[in-house]
Amino acid sequence: MKSTNIVFWSLFILMGIFLSACAGPKLPTSGTPSVFDGVWNGVLEAKGEDCAGVTTEFEVRYGQIVGKVFQKGSSMADFLG
Repeated sequence: MKSTNIVFWSLFILMGIFLSACAGPKLPTSGTPSVFDGVWNGVLEAKGEDCAGVTTEFEVRYGQIVGKVFQKGSSMADFLG
């Protein structure tokens, strides 16, 4: 459960960074692989009805992340960082 909360808050922080930046960096094509490299997905827990059905899909490559947040199957936001 604790790791789920860490992922949840990390995604919100990353989305905030992305939304506050004019242009984000591109994912690297080479570097040192991180232990988190790979394709991830999950369900974000929400307390309000407006946020029901929120999911995410993202990829980590060389420690950098890029992904999307969906609500009921429709894309809501992209994030990277």
